[in-house]
Amino acid sequence: MDSPADAYSFIAHQYDRLLGPVLDGLRREGLELCPPAPGWRVLDVGCGTGAQLEIYLRAGCTVAGIESSPAMAQVARRRLGAHAALDLADASRMPYAPASFDLVLASMMLHELDAGTQAAILAEARRVLRPGGRLVVIDYHPGPLRFPAGHLARPFILAAERLAGRDHYRNHLRFLAAGGIPALAPAHGFAVDRARVRNGGTFGIYVLARSATSTPAS
Repeated sequence: MDSPADAYSFIAHQYDRLLGPVLDGLRREGLELCPPAPGWRVLDVGCGTGAQLEIYLRAGCTVAGIESSPAMAQVARRRLGAHAALDLADASRMPYAPASFDLVLASMMLHELDAGTQAAILAEARRVLRPGGRLVVIDYHPGPLRFPAGHLARPFILAAERLAGRDHYRNHLRFLAAGGIPALAPAHGFAVDRARVRNGGTFGIYVLARSATSTPAS
């Protein structure tokens, strides 16, 4: 049986050039919002080109990444070499032992997934986090938008998401309509510990902790 087509095969080598100017600042804010201690084990779920892992590597962390796109994983391996443990695998079934990581990262990937896959990945993130660990999520914020930056940015975001494909775009719209990460987190056993909203209300940086009172949705 043929393997599924890699949706990122044509953009992987241009991804950082196209999106880096926006994402790099958000990634640095994620580092500031949840500063890691040297030696922390950090996992980037959907690590893409490895740009975010490189930031945590420079901060003295031991880093690992999981990525389902062969093209993106190839770029990450070229960037990080032997300094990161990278797995080409499905993040809904992570190949890691329970309580393996102090910090899990998920940047700009949950919005593009269907509800079942989102739930599976968040359940896996809970499983591999050590007690007291944190999940840092960078993704689209559902609003309200601030004028003028948010209202100017949203049409470009919608156009980019539409170009990513019908299913991607449909999942993106559902993600925003459902309330984004502030709604998704408590539904799956996480509480928002800290958050920042940027770019006129279009992006959010969220530090999530395991909720002591809620049970993940089945």
